[in-house]
Amino acid sequence: MAIFYLQVEGVLPCLHKEKPDLFGKKSNYMNLQHVQLTNADKSPNHDESLSIGELFIKFLGYYVDKFDFNKEGISVRLGRTIRKPKSTPDRNHRIFIEDPFNQTNVAKAVKCDDSFKKIMHAFTQSLTRLEISDDLSEVVGQYMAWDIENDEWVNLD
Repeated sequence: MAIFYLQVEGVLPCLHKEKPDLFGKKSNYMNLQHVQLTNADKSPNHDESLSIGELFIKFLGYYVDKFDFNKEGISVRLGRTIRKPKSTPDRNHRIFIEDPFNQTNVAKAVKCDDSFKKIMHAFTQSLTRLEISDDLSEVVGQYMAWDIENDEWVNLD
């Protein structure tokens, strides 16, 4: 989700498009080594003035407010959203993240509504806290656990 969002922001290129010799259909990704990127690989749309904290807040906002998990899937391979599959075993998964090499769902663990709700609750709560306070430790520095009985996150500090 983070890699895809950074592609959306233009921070990371879509390597399948930019380096087809390394990431083409006939490539052996099991032998892939370090990929060197140059300034030419940067997106002209990227706002380099954004801090990591600002990117994190925008990441949360994108998935909380803009991304339609019911209809859209994530494709790092294409660098854009894709229509969520309707005729595969992955159609019932709440989050669909396409494996860039075999196009299956790498988010298979997020099948039930409870898992999805926990993720979205964490994203929403984090975004709300960061909109109130610019202090990243408000969300990153805490140890939290899901209280199943009360259906809420609890602080373990």
